[in-house]
Amino acid sequence: MISDPANVQDNTIIKFPNTLTFEERQRLQIEADSRSIFITNIRKDITPEAIEEHFGKCGSIERITVVTDVHHRDLAHAYIEFENKGSMENALMLDKTKIDDKVITVTKKRTNVPAYNKHNIRIRKTKT
Repeated sequence: MISDPANVQDNTIIKFPNTLTFEERQRLQIEADSRSIFITNIRKDITPEAIEEHFGKCGSIERITVVTDVHHRDLAHAYIEFENKGSMENALMLDKTKIDDKVITVTKKRTNVPAYNKHNIRIRKTKT
């Protein structure tokens, strides 16, 4: 179950106090991501409650974020942050299960790295 229902409504980013340094915020983000999963191939109109129903048996859920995929009109993806890593490991076992007759893919969430260039493309600098 979601430990704080308010997170269902306002869960776009993890809010850290402004007094934390960049390194401290990054450390907290990495820790939260280590307890989180990424779900793909879900319906665009899915509710956080439907996701909670499917993954709630894995353990206590801290946050559910559903993101609409702008490139696929009827698909979306979601992130679930669990209270502990054991719950996240349980959730990974639900890979290739169905929600609303769609086979979902469940993987560990990766941490976004600032200025990460996954395609190793050189960025041209323009003259000023």
